[in-house]
Amino acid sequence: MVDIDKESIKKLSQLCRLEFSDEELNSLQASFGDILEYIAQLSEVDVTELAPYSHMEEQGIDLLRDDEPTPPLERAQFLENSPKQIAGMVAVPNVMSKNV
Repeated sequence: MVDIDKESIKKLSQLCRLEFSDEELNSLQASFGDILEYIAQLSEVDVTELAPYSHMEEQGIDLLRDDEPTPPLERAQFLENSPKQIAGMVAVPNVMSKNV
């Protein structure tokens, strides 16, 4: 099993501005370890015989759907998904200082 320490997870959570309890950190540590272990397994796969592709169309894969217009969400329904609202708008944290 690939190990990741709690300090690394705490640093990542600070960068993402997320807060976790100690129990959640333990769960994340186990999950991240599983993910890193899976990535290590993938790096062992021999892909030397595979040709590189720059476009999915070269592989015959067309995953893009047709662009069809749909009606927008109602404001109340849209705001239900936001954690904080101000005057009927989504409130977001400041990303730039006022001294710019």
